[in-house]
Amino acid sequence: MRIVSARGMIIRCRLPEAIGNSRQFHEEWTAFLIQLETDGGLFGWGENTFLPHAVSAHVRHRLLPALMGKDPTAVLPLFRAMERTVGYDRRGAAMMAISAADMAIWDLAGRALGVPGAPCATASRPMRAGPSCGAAPIRMPGTRPKYPTT
Repeated sequence: MRIVSARGMIIRCRLPEAIGNSRQFHEEWTAFLIQLETDGGLFGWGENTFLPHAVSAHVRHRLLPALMGKDPTAVLPLFRAMERTVGYDRRGAAMMAISAADMAIWDLAGRALGVPGAPCATASRPMRAGPSCGAAPIRMPGTRPKYPTT
């Protein structure tokens, strides 16, 4: 099985109400979607919402030459090949492009093996999930956390 084609698209939708993060509010949402296809007719999808036009350009000009004709179940070698397209700087739109393509590769690998991509990605080393970022409990003086912490 080999990757034989790719489609990229930028989609935009108006949000019913503005959503915000720590820097700004958004009234519309823009995303880059990538669809990789194999010679066996399988599809894998990936996405990115950070600088979608720059991500699209990096995928088209740098990543696709490294992916075309390759086996999508060879996830780590494909990731390493994509990583080599960015040189020394491991941040920004180039890494977001790798992230989107990597999602599509994991999706393809999972479909080829008949399992969802997430278990495929973690099957070799089970991980304990826990709270992250803003999900961590906040302790007020004189109170106890609502759920156990480690």
